[in-house]
Amino acid sequence: MRYDDHGLVPDTTYSYQVTALRGGSRSLPSHSLLVTTRTPPVWSAALSGNWRVLYRVIGNSGLGTPVGQRWIDSWQFTPSCMNRDCFATLTAGGNSEHRRFTPFSMQLDHVVRTYSGAVPYEGSAPFCTGYSNGSARGPAGVSAHVTYHVVLSVSSAAVEGRTWTARSWRGTLRLVEYPVYSGAHHGGSDCPPTTVTVAIDGTQSAGP
Repeated sequence: MRYDDHGLVPDTTYSYQVTALRGGSRSLPSHSLLVTTRTPPVWSAALSGNWRVLYRVIGNSGLGTPVGQRWIDSWQFTPSCMNRDCFATLTAGGNSEHRRFTPFSMQLDHVVRTYSGAVPYEGSAPFCTGYSNGSARGPAGVSAHVTYHVVLSVSSAAVEGRTWTARSWRGTLRLVEYPVYSGAHHGGSDCPPTTVTVAIDGTQSAGP
C-alpha cells in the first residue's frame, strides 16, 4: 500500500495512522507512524519581510566613510515566490547620517547559493568623495553616477508559516561612484572615482 501526501511543510513532523474498513465496520486506528520532512539547505531559504542591517565599512578607495565605520539601516524583501528558484525585491531605507548611501531598490537573483543584484542610483546628486575639503558634496558642475552592488548568503533559516524562510544573512554592499563633469567645471582630479565596500549583516526585524 502506498500513500502520497503533498504540500507538506519542510522540517516538520507528521503523524499517520491507518484504519481498516470492512463492510460497515471500522477497525481501531493503528499505532501512529511519525514522519519528519527533510530540512532544506540553509541557502535555499526565501528572503521576506523586514530586516535590521548592520553596515561596517571594510574598504574605501576615496575620502570620507572611513574603514571601520558602522551604522544601522532597515531593509525590506518582497519575494516573487517562496521557493529556492525565486528572486527577491530589496528596498533599502538609506541612512540620513551617510548621504552617500541613499535609499535604493533592486532585484536580487537567487543563483549558486547566493542572492545578488546591482542597480544604478537614479539621480544627479552632487557627490564628490575625492573633493579636497573632504565633503561628500563636490564643486559646482560635478555630479556622480552611482551603482549599488549587493551579494549576500543566508546563514540561518527556519519554517515560518509553511515556508522555509531566512532568519539571518551576511554579505557585502559595494557602492561604485564616478564623477560626471558639466558646465564650466574642469579638472577631473578633484573627484576621482570611488568604491566603498561594506560588510552587511541582516537579522529579522518586527518593525514596519
